[in-house]
Amino acid sequence: MSVSDILDSFRKTVPECNLVAYIDLGASMVLSVSAPTKQRQERLDALGEAASQLLPSADDPLAKSLSLSENSVPQVALMLSLTDTTAYIRSTSDRGEALCCSCTPDVAVDAMLGAARAVLSEIAAAE
Repeated sequence: MSVSDILDSFRKTVPECNLVAYIDLGASMVLSVSAPTKQRQERLDALGEAASQLLPSADDPLAKSLSLSENSVPQVALMLSLTDTTAYIRSTSDRGEALCCSCTPDVAVDAMLGAARAVLSEIAAAE
């Protein structure tokens, strides 16, 4: 199964999710995206940049200034608003990759995070 297929399957599993993006944190770049409509490149660029900022690596200047070690770098970042819930989830098998999930505000966050972690494991196994 391709990464694109895996992301599409995730959106079917979590119907409140209207966009899921697979991101290379080091390059701040969206590698693959699943959404019901074509996304503007500017939005994808912003998602990649936000993921890299919110989930810095241990050698990132931000992480160093916060005295974060390799074992304590953020694994999840949540952004909540009245209109959406956006989660950034770092892969446990490749710390340089993450998912961004943009969902409706009523999404069951714990269930969505669990499904996202399963997707990251599935992508790692497929590579």
